[in-house]
Amino acid sequence: MTVTILDGGMGRELHRRGAPFRQPEWSALALMETPEIVRETHLDFLRAGAQVITTNSYALVPFHIGQERFDAQAAEWARQAGRLA
Repeated sequence: MTVTILDGGMGRELHRRGAPFRQPEWSALALMETPEIVRETHLDFLRAGAQVITTNSYALVPFHIGQERFDAQAAEWARQAGRLA
């Protein structure tokens, strides 16, 4: 049997580390304003034994960031989320 260890709750951990959070952007704000915290969080999950990490892209949707920002920047932020992961 193979066991795969996933990372933890990204949004909760970013909030705990002091990344910017407010509604409606929620965890997308950390990606936009403090990508270094996102990157360090990923690294710490890997250091703790995670074999799979998830991108911090959950809130990169019009509901959270608004249609205008989504249309203009979501693709780049999604690429950035992938690079950071």
